[in-house]
Amino acid sequence: MEQSKRALIVTGGEIDKTLLLCVLRKEVFDIVIAVDNGLLPLHLVGKIPNILVGDFDTAKPELIKYYREKKGVEIHEFPPEKDATDTEIAIRLAVKYQMKEVILLGALGIRFDHSIVNIHLLYWMMQQGVHGEIWDTHNRIFLIDHSISIKKEMCFGTYISLLPLTDRVTGVTLKGMKYPLYETILEKGSSLGVSNEIVSQEAQILLENGVLLIIQARD
Repeated sequence: MEQSKRALIVTGGEIDKTLLLCVLRKEVFDIVIAVDNGLLPLHLVGKIPNILVGDFDTAKPELIKYYREKKGVEIHEFPPEKDATDTEIAIRLAVKYQMKEVILLGALGIRFDHSIVNIHLLYWMMQQGVHGEIWDTHNRIFLIDHSISIKKEMCFGTYISLLPLTDRVTGVTLKGMKYPLYETILEKGSSLGVSNEIVSQEAQILLENGVLLIIQARD
């Protein structure tokens, strides 16, 4: 069976160099996309992206010039006045190139509006049949609309939070967790799903309808 294609998108938010190096060494990606000043951390660790996307309003001009002259780097430049963020354009490009999994680094940071819309873009990817995740030093964030199992050894960090992205998520049952639930309705505006922990070798998150935002976190 053919393995699903994976993309790494490095955006212009906060990126820890150690995390970036760890991801590049341990994970395999079919394409790496730099979004505007997300090019800088890749450049600093010596990783040449396959694709460069953006209006280039934050990246240093000399850095952009260097990669314009670099063979094998596909460049997509857009005007600053547009109807989509650079990150959304990069995500849509990854989907166009038939990626089935997209990992976002630098998608969280000082600009909270960008952080929120990047979470919403995970939902857009889900609608396209693509699994998207946002990673940073303290969090791994993804969405589910079906039941899953998570092995404790594979969980990133101590805590796992389950927040409804849709207005209601019905039939939520949690097994193998410190705070179990049974056929519960999770609704927006409640903190019921925050800061749970996996206590068994494997936890189950069961749901009937809706979309859950899953945040695996560590302090």
